Amino acid sequence: MNAIKLSDTMLELLNTTLRFEYVGNDVTKIKPQRSTGWRIVPEAVCGFIAGGEIQLVTEDEPSQDMRSSEVFLMQPSVRHRFTNTSGTVSVIRCVYFRITLFSTVDVFRFFIPPLIWRGDIAAEMTAICDELTGLRTRLMTGDDAPLLLLTKYKHLECKLVTLIVEASPARDETNRLLDQLHRLSPVLARLNVAPEASLYIPPSLKLDEMAQLADLSSSRFSALFKDALGMSPIVYQNHQGLNQAMSQLAHTDKPIGQIAKEAGFNDPLFFSKVFKISAQISPRAYRAKMRHGVW
Repeated sequence: MNAIKLSDTMLELLNTTLRFEYVGNDVTKIKPQRSTGWRIVPEAVCGFIAGGEIQLVTEDEPSQDMRSSEVFLMQPSVRHRFTNTSGTVSVIRCVYFRITLFSTVDVFRFFIPPLIWRGDIAAEMTAICDELTGLRTRLMTGDDAPLLLLTKYKHLECKLVTLIVEASPARDETNRLLDQLHRLSPVLARLNVAPEASLYIPPSLKLDEMAQLADLSSSRFSALFKDALGMSPIVYQNHQGLNQAMSQLAHTDKPIGQIAKEAGFNDPLFFSKVFKISAQISPRAYRAKMRHGVW
């Protein structure tokens, strides 16, 4: 694993912005010889094969044959599909989560996690996610010992993040990317308002405003931002809004018009057009596909 060198300032930056967010969970059932078709979700997905056998295909990896008790860890926004290769119904239990810096900078930009997990480490990941799901349900339903439950919940978050990072080699450019994020931190702090707010409208900053926050020229800021985050500042803002919309379509019952507005799109028709370009499917069809559950 490549060594990650951290200054005191960088360590403080990571300590104050590193965040784990449990988004939701679901169960997918696939009939024999059927496929889910291509799917894309904005969160990381930890999937547990609870029954049957499947073939997992992504755009960037060779197909993987999986069987009961094995686990996959899908990075955010990776197109993938499942095909049942057994003679019985295959069952996949999925947990969706984010591990981020500045609320939206995906930590998988710095690490390369294994796609398939087997044996004891798969069993440990399954146990942690099952316990997280159970504790979250108890917290949401008003258990009479919320502080104790929350303490256990935070402990399990740390265990899961530690398990993933320990098994994931650092990318070669990790130190450089962390330095760039440090330089961009004033801008990212302004852009990434907490998305769990009841009405979350991503702040829209002009290029010169962002450059001024980073104390850089507009051209230098644009180049630095794209190198660190893989997209221009304006595309980044739109991308975060679309990711939030995808998540809400899959995990909430909010009307599509409300989701569009909270993602920063005042025109629902324009939102649908942009969403379809990004996800290759309409918002309504995306919601139906993610919630269908049986294929």
